[in-house]
Amino acid sequence: MEGERITWTEARSIHGVATMCSCGWHQHPNGGGWVQDSAFAGKNCYVGPEAMVQGFARVRGKVMVLDRSRVSGNSKVGGFVTMTEDARIFGDARVLDSVKVADFGSISGRARVRGSVVVCDRACLCGNVRLSGAEVIRDVMFLDGQSG
Repeated sequence: MEGERITWTEARSIHGVATMCSCGWHQHPNGGGWVQDSAFAGKNCYVGPEAMVQGFARVRGKVMVLDRSRVSGNSKVGGFVTMTEDARIFGDARVLDSVKVADFGSISGRARVRGSVVVCDRACLCGNVRLSGAEVIRDVMFLDGQSG
């Protein structure tokens, strides 16, 4: 089944998720996770068997998308980013370097996150947040950067 293309209906039945898109899907050769044909996951990335890269997302470098994590929208993820335990990166987010997103953590909107930042325990970085260095964001913390 690896490398085989499937319809969105088949992917939805496998993963129990819904979207407005009816584009095709294929399995990533490194990990067997699902990548929508409109998205991109580089050959050096690892997309685990329950993970997905969808929409117009771009994943490059040595990124690891594990468990039931998702990269979607127009987001771009690169470097050595690790996503585990239902992590989400979506919207127009840019996530680089050695960022870790875990335990239902999410990065979205126009957030820009890099360095060794950890987003975990249901924390959410969204809006126009800019974060770098070695910060740990956790425990249902919600950071919403507003422009203005």
